[in-house]
Amino acid sequence: MSLSQHARQAIVNHIFKEAYTPVTPLYLCLCTAHPSYYDTGSTITETVYTNYTRKLISSSFFGAASSRKVVQASDAVFATSESGDPSTIKSYAICDASSSGNLLAYGNFSSEWELTSGTTPKIVAGEIEIVISNAVTTGITNFTAHKILDMLFRNVAWTSPKDNLYFGLTTATISDGSTMSTITECSGNSYARKNVLSSAINYADDSSNTSNNAVIAFVTPTGTWGLVTSMFATTDASGTAGDLLFFDNTNIVDCTPDSGDTIQFLISDFEFRTYSTG
Repeated sequence: MSLSQHARQAIVNHIFKEAYTPVTPLYLCLCTAHPSYYDTGSTITETVYTNYTRKLISSSFFGAASSRKVVQASDAVFATSESGDPSTIKSYAICDASSSGNLLAYGNFSSEWELTSGTTPKIVAGEIEIVISNAVTTGITNFTAHKILDMLFRNVAWTSPKDNLYFGLTTATISDGSTMSTITECSGNSYARKNVLSSAINYADDSSNTSNNAVIAFVTPTGTWGLVTSMFATTDASGTAGDLLFFDNTNIVDCTPDSGDTIQFLISDFEFRTYSTG
């Protein structure tokens, strides 16, 4: 199942610009054409059989996020179709209103099925999974993936980190399962994390990506910080108590900052991108 443009922009803006308020209830839709990334709740093509309505789903419809996904926990049963209502069901979608509204996520059934008179459409528990792909060398951590999924689909509040966002550097690579207690952060010789103001980051664009609109500069080293291999973002100015949000092992040029060096992200050097799979 793929996240829509609306959902991806909400994620990016929640992290950097403005808090997202979880919507409840959500609604499950049956579609006769495959939705796309740019669709909305008004532009998806739903079945129109007599008695059809979107299925209200509560915050318990999905189980708690784990392994970077939420899984449907209970059956979704729709109204029974009547005579003269043939329809080919191809896909499903999740919207935030009983009609129109915003599209949050969408997916295709493994095989299309014909809806005929007297059919009671049912999506059995476990059929729908919403997955955020693993971050291999760059991306969001498991912590952040779970917070996003629970916020969007289970009505679990997550305080926006936008007002307490800090960039840091490490001398060892980071993985999606890392935490602030397991990374190897630079230290000594005036090293400190850099507070990144919300105003320094753009709102998400049409492709749900963002970048910095101001230089993000660390303090000047007074000696070596070691061989820097990666950057990360967290919610605390120092220590290991903060949340590790995302990281990059790939786009950071390995270097050894030393006394008097300038360590910075020039305008647009920092990019946070999302990728649609549908």
